[in-house]
Amino acid sequence: MWKKSLNIAIACGSWVFFLLFSCVDQNYDLSKDIDLTMNVGGKNLALPMGNTDSMFLSKFVKVEEGEDALLQYGEDGITYKLLTGEEMEDTKISITSVTIDVEPTELDDVDDIFIPQGVGPDTPIAGLPLTTEGDLVLENSNMPEEIISIYSLIPGRIDSKLPQLSLAFNISEKNNKSLDAVKEILLANFTLTLPKCLVLAGDQVTSKADSQDSDKYTTYTIGSASFSPTNPRVFSLDLTSISFEDEEGGLAIELLEPGRGFKREYEVSLTSDITIQLLSPPVEALELVLTPVVSISPIPIARVFGQVGPEIDIKPTEVPLDGLPDFLQGDAVILDLADPQIYLYVNNPIDLPIDLTITMQGSKKQEEGESLKTKLITTTQTIPAQVTKDDPIVLSNSTIKDFSKLFIIEDGEKRGGIPDTIRLDITANANQDKKHTIDLGDDVYPPIKMEYKIDMPLSFGPELIIIYNETVDGWNDQIKDLEMDNISIITNVKNTIPLELHIEGTAIDEDGNTLTGIKVTAEKAIDAGKGEKKDPTITKSLTITIKGSKSDMKKLDGIVLGIKANATKTVNNIPLNSSQYVIMQKIGAKIAGGMNIDLN
Repeated sequence: MWKKSLNIAIACGSWVFFLLFSCVDQNYDLSKDIDLTMNVGGKNLALPMGNTDSMFLSKFVKVEEGEDALLQYGEDGITYKLLTGEEMEDTKISITSVTIDVEPTELDDVDDIFIPQGVGPDTPIAGLPLTTEGDLVLENSNMPEEIISIYSLIPGRIDSKLPQLSLAFNISEKNNKSLDAVKEILLANFTLTLPKCLVLAGDQVTSKADSQDSDKYTTYTIGSASFSPTNPRVFSLDLTSISFEDEEGGLAIELLEPGRGFKREYEVSLTSDITIQLLSPPVEALELVLTPVVSISPIPIARVFGQVGPEIDIKPTEVPLDGLPDFLQGDAVILDLADPQIYLYVNNPIDLPIDLTITMQGSKKQEEGESLKTKLITTTQTIPAQVTKDDPIVLSNSTIKDFSKLFIIEDGEKRGGIPDTIRLDITANANQDKKHTIDLGDDVYPPIKMEYKIDMPLSFGPELIIIYNETVDGWNDQIKDLEMDNISIITNVKNTIPLELHIEGTAIDEDGNTLTGIKVTAEKAIDAGKGEKKDPTITKSLTITIKGSKSDMKKLDGIVLGIKANATKTVNNIPLNSSQYVIMQKIGAKIAGGMNIDLN
């Protein structure tokens, strides 16, 4: 920005030198005949230089091509922003499969059934009442840790078949006599009362709520059925689900030796009238013993409705902030962004809302010692069940206190600098506010997919400080024959960039070494442009003075300008854009005491 103005001053001095030198007759040996050292300007040498072109921000803030470049144009094509993003590691969710094995339930024996000797097949033994009961136990002690409580479960299939509840009768003779004479036993007015939690289906029986305890039990009736010593089964029903909705809090999974699980006991009762049909007259009297047996085949759990807390292990993510523009580098930079945002895009394929605790912290590596840190920022968010990436979580100043401090190094007494890495640590747990459904087994669900995007528009809060260094050199050939101890550049600066500009400088020689005997100072700061559409311009006079001994000035090859830009309390939150500019008008150079030109 300043190179053009300073070079104009040097060029004007050289032009004066050229005019004087061109007036001398070339036939003279000037080094012998006359001392050609002249003073130009007398007390003050003033050189008018005109104006610069508008120096647009786009000349200094370069946007590299490519989607991976950190510095990008905004959607409007003129504002600037820092933009980076990447997919995160997939997170797999699964709950170990489990099968409930139910021990057969033997009801109380019915042992008072007497068959006299010699009764023939034409004389059925009818009207015998049968009443019995027992306890059915649902139990499992190896439930997965992820299952907290069950309100209902859906069984899986084995060989394409659902688990079945079956009723059979074991038939024996009290004294172990032969049962060859018994053909079959007929059932009539049959009822079987089972726990309501077992939801059964089949056309062999009719079900209704139990008249004694409809909240807990269901009664199954059958028109007619039979069993025999060689075919003891009466019927089988498909087990379509098990429901614990009527239990407060559902079926809680508890510590149960040897692991975690549950145990529930239910009364089972059976009533019926029986008729015994014989094949042949028994050679001796028989005393039958009937033992009803309720059996449930293994129940693989396919789906659980309740409270489930699967392990959701989201790996930490390191977000690199590589390729920062020059003016955002350096330990003195304070990046007080007005509206930085982190977008988390989540594809949650399971019917399970997920609570996230998101911890974010930036760090900056040091050549020695531990990395410097930013403020630790923590927030909680909830991902709805079965959500897609179309609706991201937005982390910003509007939702999180001090969010913008994530981008400012603030470690002990050290404040300043921009992190080179931001770490995202995400702890995820299933939300337990409501009951939900989840399927058990491996590879049931596709993984949870996440990606982040960090979007930082370059509009700044009042604490912003950015640094830009520019080296202007190559002057020595032009000024080594000039003797002067100062030069001042005086100009009016029009600024539309919404940042206050402070100029500092260091003089250097041809080897780039600092000339400590020369001071480069700027009299005032350049006020920030207003950022208003109608009149964004601020005009301010500016004087840059380069001052030192004449011997040091002869060594001068250039200056390193340090431009510190900051927002202010009154001008902030205005986006930088490529159409903002600085223009220098009425540029002049003043050399107090004039300058000597050595023509020898």
